[in-house]
Amino acid sequence: MFKPLCKSMACLAILSPFLVACGADSDTPVNIPSEDPVSSAAGAVYAMDNGEAVNSIISYARADDGTLTLIGSTATEGQGTGPMNVASGPGGDVFDPLASNYALTMSSDNEYVFAVNAGSSEISSFSVNDDMSLTHVSTVDSGGAAPVSIATAGATVFVANTNTGVGNIAPFSVGADGALSSAGDSLVLNGRPTAIVFGPDDNTLVAALVDTNQLQVFSVSDTALTQTQLYDYPAPPDDRNVANPFGLSAFERGGANYLLVGEARVFDATGNPAPQTSSVSTFSLSGGAVTLLSRDVRADTDGDDSVGPLTSCWAITNASGTLGFTANTFSNNLSSFSLDDSGNAALSVSAAYQDPAEDFNDIGLSDQIVIGSWVYQMAAASADVIAFQIDAATGALTEIDRESGDLSLLGGNQGITGF
Repeated sequence: MFKPLCKSMACLAILSPFLVACGADSDTPVNIPSEDPVSSAAGAVYAMDNGEAVNSIISYARADDGTLTLIGSTATEGQGTGPMNVASGPGGDVFDPLASNYALTMSSDNEYVFAVNAGSSEISSFSVNDDMSLTHVSTVDSGGAAPVSIATAGATVFVANTNTGVGNIAPFSVGADGALSSAGDSLVLNGRPTAIVFGPDDNTLVAALVDTNQLQVFSVSDTALTQTQLYDYPAPPDDRNVANPFGLSAFERGGANYLLVGEARVFDATGNPAPQTSSVSTFSLSGGAVTLLSRDVRADTDGDDSVGPLTSCWAITNASGTLGFTANTFSNNLSSFSLDDSGNAALSVSAAYQDPAEDFNDIGLSDQIVIGSWVYQMAAASADVIAFQIDAATGALTEIDRESGDLSLLGGNQGITGF
């Protein structure tokens, strides 16, 4: 999500009315702790520093209790943007330079990691080693300019490029060794993408177009996309801003497929900046189309839209499809939502987590993932990765670990994935 460096309306006024305010030199891991961090590792977490000179992926071993241990850093052999917004910005600079979800993602079998290099307009692939470190495999042209989001299914990778505001999606094939190769012509989108995601059945791809307040839906056949729907958000009530769909997370419940959308609600209907309480909506996902279920489920219930949680930029769901989480960069907190058997959402905890030192204004927020019983959140400006324990009954989050300062201290860190 785009996050200005101040919270005044004067600062917000510089934002474009068309967009929402939401390393190492080799492949050898560095800074390896003296103890073996993977002797009992249950999995791994990977975070991207988006370095302007050398973009790098930081690897952490994940223990059974959800805590992390630093392994090291692997260069993408491409360039990020550092603490500067991509050309299709403006963004939040150090807090959200790519203005996207899924800048870093994994293959479904957890064998490979894929990363965007928004500064050099490339994408990179890595193989996951037995010790949870990464080995660089390939870096190729992204099929456009300033890639920000990646979706994967089997041996297919789709990449969303933002270009100068009207994005495109380019298809790639993944070789047996994880190497990427172009797999056809790109497809022009209807606006500026913030996220692309496969439906749970891998037969549908959805793109969030933040500037047009649309969801663009495609059927998928191998590496080919065919548009099946261009969903226009309904006009909001008079007291509410336009939705500005930003974060996407697809989930399955009881054999049915659904979509959770995080909505930033930063601009009013005339394009003037006026941040309001963020929201989520849910959709059924069937037959290559989305159908609205829950509309404008607000992240608080106090009736005052001028206060937080503001600018919901990232949305994620747990594996069972019972809980969803949003990261609200302007309010420096996370909200949780319950998801019922029919895919409807309801607010669980407005501030499921707020920094206990009330210092999130200094550390900011960036991408998040859910693995098992834990949420992993990037604190972009402080270069931290924070681990939270999920209370499955209430949706509350408790900090259990913080890996401090491992990413670029210049800020601009973005992209997190793991297993």
